[in-house]
Amino acid sequence: MDLLAAAGIGIVRDEPGWSACEQRKGVYAVPEIYEGFVDALLARGIRMNLLLSYGNKLYDNPVDAEAFARFAAWSAEHFKGRIDRYEIWNEPQNFTFKKVYWKKGDSDQGWVEKFIAFTHAADDAIRRVDPDAVVGVTGEDTPYLLQMMLAGGIARAHNAVAFHPYCHRQHRPEREYFLRDFGSEYRELARKHGGANRWCVTEAGWTTYAGKGEYWEVAGGYPRSSYLGQAACIVRMYLAALEAGCDYACQYDFRNDGLRASYTEHNFGLVHHDWTPKPSYAAVAFLTRHVGQMRYVCDLSSDKHAFRVAEFAPEAGKKDGTVLVLWSVEGACEWEVPASRGPWTECRDLFGNAIEPPVVSGRKLRLTECPIYLRFGRN
Repeated sequence: MDLLAAAGIGIVRDEPGWSACEQRKGVYAVPEIYEGFVDALLARGIRMNLLLSYGNKLYDNPVDAEAFARFAAWSAEHFKGRIDRYEIWNEPQNFTFKKVYWKKGDSDQGWVEKFIAFTHAADDAIRRVDPDAVVGVTGEDTPYLLQMMLAGGIARAHNAVAFHPYCHRQHRPEREYFLRDFGSEYRELARKHGGANRWCVTEAGWTTYAGKGEYWEVAGGYPRSSYLGQAACIVRMYLAALEAGCDYACQYDFRNDGLRASYTEHNFGLVHHDWTPKPSYAAVAFLTRHVGQMRYVCDLSSDKHAFRVAEFAPEAGKKDGTVLVLWSVEGACEWEVPASRGPWTECRDLFGNAIEPPVVSGRKLRLTECPIYLRFGRN
């Protein structure tokens, strides 16, 4: 909990699980350790996105829509006042749901329609208890399935659309779906079929992986990353999600799941399995401390597919200077700081270390894939 707070993490996505909360039909209880977890987050000013997920073998159909809706309603009642943000299921094509309604040779349309009805039932149940709750739907990491669900009307006007822009077979977040075109294609689909206009990244991650080729098979083509690469990509993902108008973004995940250096799934964390921080932890902590309390203005880049220049300004009434966060999407490029900006007062690297600005000549800077912070005015 203290590591989360020290890094300036603002929201955590987690779940106790349906089967852990309903171990006898109609009898619900949250495991005691999870109650303590939620309270400890609240004490540190960290919000919870409560994921309602996975099946329950108490029922002949482990994804029984009515039974799940009752569990969702009970969760909203139990956590009312402590949690106001819910997410219905996680990657249904990967976890339980598709397995129940799909067999080899079927199209995806059948089980997707079942999932849409399942989602609506749970969504309605939550809102009857807590009308102001923000309910996230889809939780998808597959672009064509997200499109199919949106076209089917899964995301109604009061919903947020949760999606997982994992960078399959390439590591740059700015090139992944939704973030690639700032959500224009998916926003239009949602507008036409349901009206949702809120979006959130509830999983995106880069694994610090030491294998040799195995990763294509064991983790669906996740790109392997150096420690520096993971740190740079996570910061870039947060900033790209901000520019795309997302409510928030969650990095997957906080702590390494295990100790096998050659296994992708064990190495997504911001901290190692023994809780010692990776460089990415320091990078996220500096991002939140340096610009987390500032107002995002816009991207000043003339070619957002080549490089980014994210501008942050102080909140009203504060006299701090503006900050630009600059990086190249791929390789290196150059950008000239407009003379109208005046002189910069400091330059810091990805981790907050004071550095000399990478000047090529005059006010022209050399940008790389590792973001830097340039401040103008008061520190």
